[in-house]
Order: sequence, then C-alpha cells, then structure tokens
Amino acid sequence: MQNRKLVIQADEAEVVRGIFQRFVETGSTTLLVKELGARGVVGKYGRALDKGALYRLLDNRLYIGEIAYHGEVYAGEHEGIIDRQLWEQAHAVLASNNRQQSDGPGRVQTPAPLKGIIRCRHCGRAMKPTFTRKDGRMYRYYTCQAAEKGGSHAPCPLRTVAAGEIEAVVIRHVRAMLRAPEMVVKTWQASAGVHERDVVEALKKLDPVWEELFPVEQQRLVQLLIGAVEVSKGDVQIHLRAAGLDTLARELNGIGNQQEAAA
Repeated sequence: MQNRKLVIQADEAEVVRGIFQRFVETGSTTLLVKELGARGVVGKYGRALDKGALYRLLDNRLYIGEIAYHGEVYAGEHEGIIDRQLWEQAHAVLASNNRQQSDGPGRVQTPAPLKGIIRCRHCGRAMKPTFTRKDGRMYRYYTCQAAEKGGSHAPCPLRTVAAGEIEAVVIRHVRAMLRAPEMVVKTWQASAGVHERDVVEALKKLDPVWEELFPVEQQRLVQLLIGAVEVSKGDVQIHLRAAGLDTLARELNGIGNQQEAAA
C-alpha cells in the first residue's frame, strides 16, 4: 500500500487471474484446489489454498476495483485486476453449484443427473424425472413421457425406472471410464486438435477426487461424458459423448489456454 492506496503486484495479479479463469473452465473448487496444490500455488501467507480460501478469493471484490464494508459495496480508488466479465462468469458458476441447496425453509431441489439424456427404448421418448412421497420419504423415478401422457392405457412396457438404481448404473460406467481411460480412447477418435493422451490424463485426474465433488459437479460430468442412456426392460445402453471428452480434456488440462498463448 502506498499513500493509503492499494498497489497492484503484477505477479500476484497474474496468479489471481489464472485462478478465476481456471475456475470458470473447470467449474469445480475440488478439482481446482487439487490442481493449485500440484502446481505449488499458495496463498498470501504461504499456506496451500483449501476450498475455504478459494471461495474467499473468488468472492473478494477488491479484485474488481471495489470495496465491501458492512454489507455495502463501494467503488475503490484502486484499479481492478479482474475484468467484470470474468468475475460474473465465475460467480455464475458459483451460483450454479449452490443451486442444489435449499432456496428456502423446507425446500430441497430434487437431483436428476440423467435429465435430458435418458430415453425409453421401447417408445423412443425421453424420460422425465418424477417423484412421490410416502410415509415421509421421497421416492424418485424417471418416467417415460409416452406413458405419462397416455396414462394407464399407454402401451409402454417400461413406464418408470427407479432413479437411484439407473443413476448408480450410469455412475459405475463413468467411474469405470475414469479408472481405465486407455480403453475409452480406443473407441474415440481425436478431434479439434485434442490429442488422446490429453484425454487420458484428464480422466485420470477425476477418479481420485470423484467422491469429493459436489453432486452438481458430478452431474455436470455425467452430462458432459454421457450422450444418451437408453433403457428397456432388463437392459441399459450407455452412449459415450465424444465431444464431451474433448471439452473435458481442454478444461482440465488447460489446452485452450495453451493454444491461445502459442498463437
């Protein structure tokens, strides 16, 4: 600080900008903390960054040239080091990650990680998340839309599947991909300049931290890696989303940033 004004340290500012950018790209505090630890990035007092420190950093309005005081926000006399667009992108990710929590007393959002990708093979129709409550417990399902619209007269032989059971099948498939990524790339053709080696490395980074991810982070990865889940009586077919492997490799390995820097 000089003349009671904050002074920007160029090297620290670059680290902070990189953290914001990587958070927007990965969408996960868990993965970012692991990455920063592996790179030896530390906080102001030389300590490794944990999730709490990362959240505080991402919420520090000093970085956009503002000062928060007693719940009010004021324009500071210092120059921001994060542009407004990057700040808003990071906070949009934070808001999305927190959306799984209660928005009010007694209200809890129902998770549906397969929403939009699960289909009934018999009817060729999407299956939508539904739930019922009985004896104070909530039971979740995915219901064939043909059966829902046709009621008891609909010819669909499947009608509903228990959400927990089908989600467990898909999660096991995803975890198997993470544990044996070399098998995945054998059926995947590299595209958009992403090498299969980068895909393997990206998948290997995920398995050790899967259990630490928030449900919303796990859901995003399922939606990214799985293109479709087709369910019929006694059978489930899971289709890989090749473009999702590209995206994941770019996000976790920072390939996009490296290519831009080299351009």
